[in-house]
Amino acid sequence: MGLFWKTESDCIIEEIQDAAAQINMYLRKIEQSLIANDGANNGNIENLARWAQVIGSHMTKANALFEGLSDSNKRKADVPWVDGRYFHYSLYVMSVISALNKVEYAIKRYYGSDF
Repeated sequence: MGLFWKTESDCIIEEIQDAAAQINMYLRKIEQSLIANDGANNGNIENLARWAQVIGSHMTKANALFEGLSDSNKRKADVPWVDGRYFHYSLYVMSVISALNKVEYAIKRYYGSDF
C-alpha cells in the first residue's frame, strides 16, 4: 500500500477479507443453530441449507478475486477466521471447507441415507 493511496491489489485483498467476514458471520450462525438444536432438525434445516448456499456464493466470489492476484500479492492475502485470528487465504479456504463438510454431515444425519 502506498503512503496516500491503496493499490488495486490492496483493494482486492480487502474485498476478499470482506467476503471472509461475511462467511464467518454465517459460520457463526450455523454453529449457534447446530448447538442450540443439538444438530440439524425440522426447526433449522432450511436455515442451515440456505446459509451454506450463501457461504458458497461468497466463496466463489472470493476465489475469483484471489485467482486474479499476482503470486506475490497472493502471499499477502490474510483473512480473519471466525475467532478473529488471521490466516492465509489458502488455509482459510481449507478451514471453511472442513466446516461445511461438518454441516453436510449434520444434514445427512437428519435426512438419513436419502440425502
